[in-house]
Amino acid sequence: MGMAGGKTTVRQERPFLYEIKGQKKDRTLALRLTREAVCSVKLFCTGGVLYNLIEIAWRGYTNWSMFFVGGACFHIMGRIQNSPYIKRTLSRCALCSAAVTAVEYVSGCLVNLVLKLNVWDYSALPLNLHGQVCALYAVLWGGLSLIARPVYRLLKKAMMEQGPAHGQRISLHR
Repeated sequence: MGMAGGKTTVRQERPFLYEIKGQKKDRTLALRLTREAVCSVKLFCTGGVLYNLIEIAWRGYTNWSMFFVGGACFHIMGRIQNSPYIKRTLSRCALCSAAVTAVEYVSGCLVNLVLKLNVWDYSALPLNLHGQVCALYAVLWGGLSLIARPVYRLLKKAMMEQGPAHGQRISLHR
């Protein structure tokens, strides 16, 4: 507050600003971006754990590399299933199936063919590509994406609501 010519003036405080390459940005944007990044990492890890649990239930065992494949697939499926641009459920499932099959093929080539970990081999199944992907599992991933959608949405909503409230500091120290 100050006095200017007998009038009381109230000085409004500006929100904290930081500078990126000469541009000033509002701190709330930084908090939102930080919250989204942390949420993405948590969703990735959740997907990795869920994928490992599905593999253990389906095959009786898993491999550490499947944590990363599962995390990527869960995050991709969640993004596809919650996309406002894809309206039809069947289209979403088909796109999820294609995306997961692509991730599975690339990771299979790396993990099984290059690193020789021999995590899986679909060469005995019909319609397989180099033993890394097959039509049966592509269809199953499309169906599983129907379950992944509400799980991803609920987890993301819960994670985005957590975190520091507006105006609180993000700190690693107490």
